[in-house]
Amino acid sequence: MWSKLSVNLAWAAAVLLVCGGAPADEATTQPQALWSLSVVALKAEYMVNEPVLLKAELTNSSERPLTLFWQGVGGGYEFVVGSTKAALSCSNPSHAVSGLRTTRRVASAETIAEALVLNAWCRFSAPGEYVVQCRKWVHYSDPAGVGQEQPEAEPPMRVALLTSVAIRMIPEDSEKMGKLAGSLLQAARDPRWDKRIQATWQLSWLTSEAGLPQLVQGLDSKYEETRSAAVQALGRIGSPAASDVLLSNFGEMRGDAKVQAIRALGKLGIQEARVQIQACQEDESQLVREAALVALAELGDPAAQQKLRDRRADQARSVETLIEQLKSRVGD
Repeated sequence: MWSKLSVNLAWAAAVLLVCGGAPADEATTQPQALWSLSVVALKAEYMVNEPVLLKAELTNSSERPLTLFWQGVGGGYEFVVGSTKAALSCSNPSHAVSGLRTTRRVASAETIAEALVLNAWCRFSAPGEYVVQCRKWVHYSDPAGVGQEQPEAEPPMRVALLTSVAIRMIPEDSEKMGKLAGSLLQAARDPRWDKRIQATWQLSWLTSEAGLPQLVQGLDSKYEETRSAAVQALGRIGSPAASDVLLSNFGEMRGDAKVQAIRALGKLGIQEARVQIQACQEDESQLVREAALVALAELGDPAAQQKLRDRRADQARSVETLIEQLKSRVGD
């Protein structure tokens, strides 16, 4: 069950309406708030290096139904922790916004809820209390004001939703973190896709070494998304032990797990992986080949670095050629 924070961890929400897609600094406050947003924490305390789960609720506060759709679906939320910007991603990566993959008519007083998990850019590595501020842009349309959808009749309105939530972090408990990793792994093996995908997303953000035994087990899962999540978590942990697990299991990896492993080894600068990654340049998968090229460049391979530079130069020339062609057509 979702639970709101205690009084000393209270959240506050404010709503600012912006019309016609104007930038936030050009906004004009409207007399009536049509939407309200609240963000609450799953529980009152989280351990350091534990995935932080939240729930966002968006309510239509007007007296009439409105059509709602997110701006840039899949872009996540913009979060700020102190002076550091962070991103927030939806717990279900295949549904960027719960129930809002397409436009949706939202009745008066109806609330749309969505589960969220703070990602690595907002990784908490020290105990304490953190106030996380959120801003999310959404679009809504109400051309006639009487419940008739006519999106082409009038430009949609844009609303900036501001809210904040306080997160209390406590010191990591290795035993509890191991149990958490175990419960996430068990859920990530659920035959029901909707249950499994949420667990794998949370598992992928685990950044504690206490979860290494469970992540090793996850590499043998029959579900690709579970294997991939385990690899991503190992890459985010980034310790020598986690790197050793990636190296020792690399030869058995396939699909997206292999792509994620290559990316992780490159970003971590694991030179021992260079020979294995070089072999991946001949892989039948283009995604694997592309990941291998970037990883080799990150590992300092001169040939890979030059190939990336040449590719970027070709792309720049293509853009210049396209611009010249457009200019000539306009001149004609």
